Amino acid sequence: MKPSHKRLLFRLAIPLAALLLAVMISEASYRVYVYGWGGLSPSLMNSVLTLTRSEILQETDDPELRFELKPSHRRLYKMVMHETNAHGMRDREFETSKPEGVRRIAFVGDSFTMGHGVERDEMFLKVLERRLNQADGPWRYECLNFGVAAYGLSEYVGVVRNKVPAFEPDLVIIALTANDKFPPSPSFTISNPPNEPFLQMHSWFALHLALHEAFPDWLAKPTGDRPRAIVGNQSASGTPVGPDDRAPLLVFDKPPQEWPDTLDAETMEYVRASFRELAALAETQGVPQLAVHLTQNHVGSPRGTINSQAFRKAAAEAGVPYFDTNAYLRGRALHDNIIFRNDTHPNPEVHGIYADALYDFLEVSHWPER
Repeated sequence: MKPSHKRLLFRLAIPLAALLLAVMISEASYRVYVYGWGGLSPSLMNSVLTLTRSEILQETDDPELRFELKPSHRRLYKMVMHETNAHGMRDREFETSKPEGVRRIAFVGDSFTMGHGVERDEMFLKVLERRLNQADGPWRYECLNFGVAAYGLSEYVGVVRNKVPAFEPDLVIIALTANDKFPPSPSFTISNPPNEPFLQMHSWFALHLALHEAFPDWLAKPTGDRPRAIVGNQSASGTPVGPDDRAPLLVFDKPPQEWPDTLDAETMEYVRASFRELAALAETQGVPQLAVHLTQNHVGSPRGTINSQAFRKAAAEAGVPYFDTNAYLRGRALHDNIIFRNDTHPNPEVHGIYADALYDFLEVSHWPER
């Protein structure tokens, strides 16, 4: 090789090496910023998957549910161990029949209740279970986790109808989150997810996911027809609405039944119908229910208030007791509440706050009488 060629290769190698080093430093920095030090572990990063790629779900013949958690299944998901019992619950093993001297609380919800991204013992219902059992009283408490990611109000009705009664609960808690106001998509299946990201996580490269944060709409890859969240001037179905069509703020000097609707008519009727079904099940099964809104409200978030008001109004109309955790999270910034910078599921600290809120509510309401 001619000396001139060697000098040219040497000159090219220096900027290329510098570029490679800059990419490696940027990659490592992005991982630590978004995922913490666990982001430097390829095995943990391999667990940061979309729900439909996680392999924790299976299809079911129940037409009200369509999918459920795989029973007796164990794998890393969202950097924590996801393990289910023989009943397909992310919980320890339980006998179906209730033991003597035990009071059972069945928790029905979505990924917040399932414990998306937190260890099993860190889930709010398990923290609550420990607190209840530390208190003096004649009862021992079991909090059963029926939460499944991507479930909504219609699936909650199916779970309360078809799965919960066999475990003989003394109280059913419906854990609500913002997405619960939307009906399920008829086309949604495990193999046909509603919104599969265009850019996927890789164990050795994640920097490209920063593009999702910069251009979330441009990189969206819709593969189903699940309704979108109400954002700006869109209704629940994605239909543009004018400023005069937006829901008014509520006036709190009136009973909830007299509040104006805060969602579009179609979405609000779905929420109402779901609460009516839940109330009917509570009556026929003889098991009281409590609807709890697990808010992720950060400072000045109007959307969480709109959702809470809609849930509270529908619950009041149906006669379902309602409790909102929003007051316990006031003054906290969103990034202090979430598991990852790009994933707004509640972190262990917020699960503890949810548990404190529920414990306080149960104490004030004297449930059960000790």
